[in-house]
Amino acid sequence: AILKVFTKVFYEHQGFCGDDLKVAKLEQYITKSGKMPEFKAKFKEVMGESWETKREDMEFFEDEMVEVLQETLGMSEIAARNWFNNKEAVDMSIDRLVKEIKAYIESKGKDFRLIFMADEVGFYIGLDSSLMLNLQTIVEEIGSVCEGRVWVFVTSQEAIDSVTKI
Repeated sequence: AILKVFTKVFYEHQGFCGDDLKVAKLEQYITKSGKMPEFKAKFKEVMGESWETKREDMEFFEDEMVEVLQETLGMSEIAARNWFNNKEAVDMSIDRLVKEIKAYIESKGKDFRLIFMADEVGFYIGLDSSLMLNLQTIVEEIGSVCEGRVWVFVTSQEAIDSVTKI
Protein backbone atom coordinates (compact mmCIF):
# COMPACT_ATOMS: atom_id res chain seq x y z
CA ALA A 1 0.00 0.00 0.00
CA ILE A 2 2.81 2.42 0.79
CA LEU A 3 4.59 1.56 -2.47
CA LYS A 4 1.37 2.35 -4.33
CA VAL A 5 1.14 5.77 -2.68
CA PHE A 6 4.76 6.62 -3.47
CA THR A 7 4.27 5.48 -7.07
CA LYS A 8 1.06 7.50 -7.46
CA VAL A 9 2.64 10.67 -6.09
CA PHE A 10 5.79 10.24 -8.19
CA TYR A 11 3.82 9.82 -11.43
CA GLU A 12 1.47 12.70 -10.62
CA HIS A 13 4.50 14.90 -9.96
CA GLN A 14 5.55 14.23 -13.55
CA GLY A 15 2.06 15.01 -14.87
CA PHE A 16 1.15 11.37 -15.45
CA CYS A 17 -2.00 9.56 -14.33
CA GLY A 18 -1.28 8.39 -10.80
CA ASP A 19 -4.48 6.40 -10.42
CA ASP A 20 -3.86 3.99 -13.30
CA LEU A 21 -0.41 2.49 -13.64
CA LYS A 22 -1.04 1.24 -17.19
CA VAL A 23 -1.94 4.75 -18.34
CA ALA A 24 1.01 6.26 -16.43
CA LYS A 25 3.44 3.83 -18.07
CA LEU A 26 2.02 4.73 -21.49
CA GLU A 27 2.44 8.43 -20.74
CA GLN A 28 5.97 7.81 -19.50
CA TYR A 29 6.86 5.94 -22.70
CA ILE A 30 5.34 8.61 -24.96
CA THR A 31 7.16 11.35 -23.02
CA LYS A 32 10.50 9.53 -23.27
CA SER A 33 9.87 9.14 -27.00
CA GLY A 34 9.43 12.91 -27.25
CA LYS A 35 5.98 12.50 -28.77
CA MET A 36 3.69 13.69 -25.97
CA PRO A 37 2.72 17.01 -27.63
CA GLU A 38 1.92 15.15 -30.87
CA PHE A 39 -0.01 12.46 -28.95
CA LYS A 40 -2.08 15.03 -27.06
CA ALA A 41 -2.84 17.01 -30.21
CA LYS A 42 -3.94 13.90 -32.12
CA PHE A 43 -6.00 12.72 -29.16
CA LYS A 44 -7.82 16.06 -28.97
CA GLU A 45 -8.41 15.98 -32.73
CA VAL A 46 -9.91 12.48 -32.56
CA MET A 47 -11.80 12.78 -29.25
CA GLY A 48 -12.63 16.48 -29.13
CA GLU A 49 -11.37 16.70 -25.55
CA SER A 50 -7.96 16.83 -23.90
CA TRP A 51 -6.05 13.71 -22.95
CA GLU A 52 -5.98 14.75 -19.27
CA THR A 53 -9.78 14.94 -19.04
CA LYS A 54 -10.39 11.58 -20.75
CA ARG A 55 -7.39 9.39 -19.88
CA GLU A 56 -9.00 7.70 -16.89
CA ASP A 57 -11.92 6.61 -19.09
CA MET A 58 -9.63 5.24 -21.80
CA GLU A 59 -11.15 1.75 -21.72
CA PHE A 60 -14.37 3.13 -23.22
CA PHE A 61 -12.84 4.30 -26.51
CA GLU A 62 -10.64 1.54 -27.89
CA ASP A 63 -10.95 2.43 -31.58
CA GLU A 64 -10.00 6.05 -30.98
CA MET A 65 -7.03 5.10 -28.78
CA VAL A 66 -5.80 2.61 -31.38
CA GLU A 67 -5.98 5.32 -34.04
CA VAL A 68 -4.03 7.78 -31.89
CA LEU A 69 -1.40 5.19 -30.98
CA GLN A 70 -0.97 4.26 -34.63
CA GLU A 71 -0.63 7.87 -35.75
CA THR A 72 1.70 9.12 -33.05
CA LEU A 73 3.79 6.07 -32.16
CA GLY A 74 3.75 4.27 -35.50
CA MET A 75 2.25 1.14 -33.97
CA SER A 76 0.43 -1.32 -36.18
CA GLU A 77 -3.28 -1.72 -35.53
CA ILE A 78 -2.68 -5.20 -34.12
CA ALA A 79 0.05 -4.00 -31.76
CA ALA A 80 -2.06 -1.06 -30.58
CA ARG A 81 -5.09 -3.31 -29.95
CA ASN A 82 -2.92 -5.87 -28.16
CA TRP A 83 -1.55 -3.15 -25.87
CA PHE A 84 -5.02 -1.71 -25.30
CA ASN A 85 -6.62 -5.07 -24.53
CA ASN A 86 -3.83 -6.37 -22.30
CA LYS A 87 -5.52 -6.81 -18.94
CA GLU A 88 -2.44 -7.93 -17.02
CA ALA A 89 -1.68 -5.68 -14.11
CA VAL A 90 1.43 -3.58 -14.50
CA ASP A 91 3.73 -4.62 -11.70
CA MET A 92 5.64 -2.12 -9.64
CA SER A 93 8.31 -3.07 -7.18
CA ILE A 94 10.35 -0.97 -4.81
CA ASP A 95 13.45 -1.58 -6.95
CA ARG A 96 11.69 -0.53 -10.13
CA LEU A 97 10.22 2.62 -8.59
CA VAL A 98 13.55 3.66 -7.11
CA LYS A 99 15.31 3.10 -10.46
CA GLU A 100 12.70 5.31 -12.13
CA ILE A 101 13.13 7.97 -9.47
CA LYS A 102 16.91 7.88 -9.93
CA ALA A 103 16.59 8.17 -13.73
CA TYR A 104 14.19 11.07 -13.26
CA ILE A 105 16.42 13.04 -10.90
CA GLU A 106 19.45 12.40 -13.10
CA SER A 107 17.55 13.78 -16.10
CA LYS A 108 16.99 17.01 -14.15
CA GLY A 109 20.66 17.81 -13.52
CA LYS A 110 23.04 17.42 -10.61
CA ASP A 111 21.49 20.18 -8.50
CA PHE A 112 17.93 18.81 -8.63
CA ARG A 113 16.39 17.37 -5.46
CA LEU A 114 13.09 15.58 -4.93
CA ILE A 115 11.17 15.50 -1.66
CA PHE A 116 8.39 13.12 -0.66
CA MET A 117 6.29 14.22 2.30
CA ALA A 118 4.02 11.85 4.22
CA ASP A 119 1.78 13.47 6.80
CA GLU A 120 0.40 11.55 9.77
CA VAL A 121 2.11 8.30 8.84
CA GLY A 122 1.77 7.01 12.40
CA PHE A 123 -2.01 7.17 12.11
CA TYR A 124 -1.88 5.22 8.83
CA ILE A 125 0.63 2.59 9.96
CA GLY A 126 -0.82 2.14 13.44
CA LEU A 127 0.45 -1.15 14.83
CA ASP A 128 0.94 -2.83 11.45
CA SER A 129 4.58 -3.87 11.39
CA SER A 130 4.43 -4.85 7.71
CA LEU A 131 3.48 -1.28 6.73
CA MET A 132 6.33 0.11 8.83
CA LEU A 133 8.75 -2.37 7.26
CA ASN A 134 7.47 -1.43 3.80
CA LEU A 135 8.02 2.27 4.49
CA GLN A 136 11.46 1.58 5.95
CA THR A 137 12.46 -0.49 2.91
CA ILE A 138 11.34 2.21 0.48
CA VAL A 139 13.16 4.96 2.38
CA GLU A 140 16.36 2.92 2.72
CA GLU A 141 16.36 1.98 -0.97
CA ILE A 142 15.76 5.59 -2.02
CA GLY A 143 18.56 6.69 0.28
CA SER A 144 21.13 4.23 -0.99
CA VAL A 145 20.30 4.38 -4.72
CA CYS A 146 19.56 8.10 -5.05
CA GLU A 147 22.59 9.14 -2.98
CA GLY A 148 20.89 11.79 -0.86
CA ARG A 149 19.19 13.60 -3.74
CA VAL A 150 15.74 12.33 -2.75
CA TRP A 151 14.44 12.97 0.73
CA VAL A 152 11.46 11.49 2.54
CA PHE A 153 9.86 13.56 5.31
CA VAL A 154 7.36 11.87 7.60
CA THR A 155 5.19 13.44 10.27
CA SER A 156 3.28 11.71 13.02
CA GLN A 157 1.28 12.94 16.00
CA GLU A 158 2.38 9.84 17.86
CA ALA A 159 5.76 9.97 19.51
CA ILE A 160 8.21 8.47 17.06
CA ASP A 161 9.33 5.97 19.72
CA SER A 162 5.86 4.44 19.95
CA VAL A 163 5.62 4.13 16.17
CA THR A 164 9.08 2.58 15.77
CA LYS A 165 8.56 -0.02 18.52
CA ILE A 166 6.77 -2.16 15.98
